[in-house]
Amino acid sequence: MDGVDLTVAAGEIHALVGLNGAGKTTLMKMLLGMLRPTSGAARLFDEPVGDARPRVWSQVGHLLETPFGYGELTPTENVIAAARLHGVDVVAARRQAAEMIGELTLDRWADRRSRVLSLGNRQRLGLACALVHRPRLLILDEPSNGLDPMGVLELRGMLLSRSHDGVGVLVSSHHLDEVARIADRIVLMALLAGALLGLGPPTGDAWRAAGMDLAAGALIAALALPLAWVASARRGYLPAVAALLLIVVATQLITALGAGGWFPYAAPALWLGMGGPEAAATIEPTQLLLALPVSAAGIWATTAWWHHAQLT
Repeated sequence: MDGVDLTVAAGEIHALVGLNGAGKTTLMKMLLGMLRPTSGAARLFDEPVGDARPRVWSQVGHLLETPFGYGELTPTENVIAAARLHGVDVVAARRQAAEMIGELTLDRWADRRSRVLSLGNRQRLGLACALVHRPRLLILDEPSNGLDPMGVLELRGMLLSRSHDGVGVLVSSHHLDEVARIADRIVLMALLAGALLGLGPPTGDAWRAAGMDLAAGALIAALALPLAWVASARRGYLPAVAALLLIVVATQLITALGAGGWFPYAAPALWLGMGGPEAAATIEPTQLLLALPVSAAGIWATTAWWHHAQLT
């Protein structure tokens, strides 16, 4: 770590984004007392991590690297154990464990040995153990690992719901597109240096992302007009292909830079295959309704200047 300074406020989703090896997990381990920094200090609820008392740790839920769970116990027993370890009484632990098993759709496997769970369901079990005691602070290291698209949507809803209830959330990911949909703050971490490259403003607004789609689509459609003139003036296939490549590059730049990294939201990018199948599966309906007409306009404009270039 090098000069890291960040604060996670109540009700805020704070995302750490960086490539593998950027230091996201290391930073989280320091915040949880698993590693000791050589300089500086980490504090939980205004108490130094090294001196934090049980009542402080009972308000923290975390999921780092390997999900919590004993293979010989059932998911229900594991979640109850996690609640008890955080100071929840027996009756409440059983009730809250049942709620978490249901919320994370683990009902079907609730009474089976945890060792038989798939990778995705082990991740769900780890999330249930992190959330069961109703913490005030969540520290989650790439929580969407192993989850299918439906699981990613469920996780997103859970984090948003808890942040609305005043829970502070620190989450890490190397997928900027995913955390941009829910995060209030996004921190970019430099590879190997463990340094913060920048702190993004609040971004968790689906309509803002949809607006970025409209802006990107409009700019792409506008680009098609002068490129059509160039192609028609010079004639031939080479200028037309060059014009198409320019549109592809412009789409990528506008979407990745102008839209601040919301590329799975942008329908033009989806048409070019940038978002991938997972992005297509998790796109919001409102964004799809707004972005598809813009994409259609862009495709129409591209087709129009292509035919114009060939006919003239």
